[in-house]
Amino acid sequence: MSLTKTKQPFLALSKICLNNWHYIDQKVLSFNDGINFFTGHSGSGKSTVIDAMQIVLYANTDGRGFFNKAAADDSDRSLIEYLRGMINIGEDNRFSYLRNQNFSSTIALELKRTDTGPASWGRVADPSPN
Repeated sequence: MSLTKTKQPFLALSKICLNNWHYIDQKVLSFNDGINFFTGHSGSGKSTVIDAMQIVLYANTDGRGFFNKAAADDSDRSLIEYLRGMINIGEDNRFSYLRNQNFSSTIALELKRTDTGPASWGRVADPSPN
């Protein structure tokens, strides 16, 4: 009886492309093989990136109680707030949007199979009324 294990192929996240997601206009993040960590100050975008991945992987678009789970208080972010780029502009809870005109948002994940190479998944949102 042989005790050697054969490695099973799996999908590993290799890249994420964000276009018009929250305050990110356009960004491609590449991941290393193995373990990756999200680090940064409060408000630096860690939860924003994870929420984008959740949209593609889980297809949950209502977001209530789902987005920004790392927040100290109960998150009340919505998908349209991410798409339009809602930002706070004052201590009195006033807010503004980065995108007020017609626009499209794209989130794409590149998942690399360990045995055959890359494959991509994505989601496009076009909240324009037209």
